Amino acid sequence: GHLALARSALKELKLNYIYFVPARVSPLKRAQLHSPLHRVQMLRLALRGIPQLKVSQFEVHSPGPSYTIRTLEHFHRRHPRSQIFFLMGSDSLKKFERWKNWKKILELCALAVARRKGESAVSGKLLKRLGSRVQFLKSAAPLISSTEVRSGRFHPSKVPREVFRYIQAKRLYQ
Repeated sequence: GHLALARSALKELKLNYIYFVPARVSPLKRAQLHSPLHRVQMLRLALRGIPQLKVSQFEVHSPGPSYTIRTLEHFHRRHPRSQIFFLMGSDSLKKFERWKNWKKILELCALAVARRKGESAVSGKLLKRLGSRVQFLKSAAPLISSTEVRSGRFHPSKVPREVFRYIQAKRLYQ
């Protein structure tokens, strides 16, 4: 799902590249099921052969919870003249005002939002508060969610073959 969304965003937004940034410790999730290094390796396998899609280990090597604001400040320092987009699903946008320093996030990037099929619309009040820094992608987010993959309730065809083999070999998500 993330790969399909990234490929769509590359075309739609005319991006040079997209960084996938696995969190070391997500402040919004109860627990990490596996080492972030497994997630980095699975990303490397999934992105192999697609030079516009890259893996950043910034959050993996940063202490404490992985806050988006800190990551965006890092990318802004590295690419001060670039327009930065933060790609997210509409489910995440609905909770965006709970994020640490969400107003500052909007100063550093535009939010590129993919709607999920079958999901209720984002409220107009929220969109008004967030302002013009939100752009909805034409492509809908695929139906599979990362929660399904982590729970083991997914069909092997929903992830790249090399990633599925890695999951099996390392006995992840079982």
